[in-house]
Amino acid sequence: MDEVLLDKRGSVGVLTLNQPERRNPLSKPLRVALTNALRQLAADRKIRSVILTGADPAFCSGMDLAELAALQKKSAKQHLADAKDLLKLFETLRHFPLPLIAAVNGPAVAGGCGVALLADVIIASPNATFAFSEVRIGFVPALVGVYAESLAGSAITREMLLSGRTVGADEAFDEGIVQHVVKPHEQLLPAAEEFAKRFAKCAPEALRTTKDLLVRSMSAPTLESALRLAVKINSKARRSAECREGVSCFLEKRKPSWVTTES
Repeated sequence: MDEVLLDKRGSVGVLTLNQPERRNPLSKPLRVALTNALRQLAADRKIRSVILTGADPAFCSGMDLAELAALQKKSAKQHLADAKDLLKLFETLRHFPLPLIAAVNGPAVAGGCGVALLADVIIASPNATFAFSEVRIGFVPALVGVYAESLAGSAITREMLLSGRTVGADEAFDEGIVQHVVKPHEQLLPAAEEFAKRFAKCAPEALRTTKDLLVRSMSAPTLESALRLAVKINSKARRSAECREGVSCFLEKRKPSWVTTES
C-alpha cells in the first residue's frame, strides 16, 4: 500500500496520507513519501494549490509510537538524527511554494496537529479533532510547540500544548485555529476542492511570490528587515509580465491570459 496517494485534479493536487489502519502516523516511510509528493507537485507549473488530507478515520496521529519505542534502544545521536529528519518534513511543509489546504477529516494529534497548522488554510469536518497529546505520554511537543506558537499564536494553543486537551472542530473554529468547518463530513473534500479552485484564478507567479514573501517575512529578525524584503519584491512585481497583463485586463475589462516570462 502506498503511504501517500497523489492525485492531480486540474489545477489542484490532492495528497492523502494513506495508512488508515494505523491512523496515518508520521512513520519514516510516510515522511519520505509525503516529502517526495510535495516536491513533485511544487515542480508542476500546472498545479496552483494542494490539498492535504488523511484516509478516514484519521487525519494524522503524529509520530509513529512503534518507531519511537524502537528508538529507545538507540543512541542519543540517533535520536537527534531522527528529530532532525522530522524537522525536514515540517520545514518542507512550511516552505511549500503553493497555497496548502489541510482538509482535516478526523483526529489531528501531536505532530499531526502540527502538520495541519503548517497549512495556509485549515478546513475541518465535524469529525476533526485537534490535540497536542505529547505531555500525556511523557513526551514533549518540542517541534510542534514552536510552530504552534508562531503560526497560531493564540492562548488556546498554549493551553493545548500544556494540557494535552483535545479540541473539537467547532471550538477550533471559534478559537481561530480552523478557517472553515464543513458539514456533513462527506462534503469535506469537495468543499476543499472548490476552495482550492479560487487559487487557479490568480496569477501563478504572483501566487508563488506571495507565498514566499509570507514565509520569509515570518523568519525575518525585525519588522524593518521584513519591510526591506517587501519593498524589493514590490518593485520587482511591478515590472513583471503578469502585472502588465493584470493591469491591462482590468482596464480593458477582459479576463487575463497569464504570461509568466519576465522582462
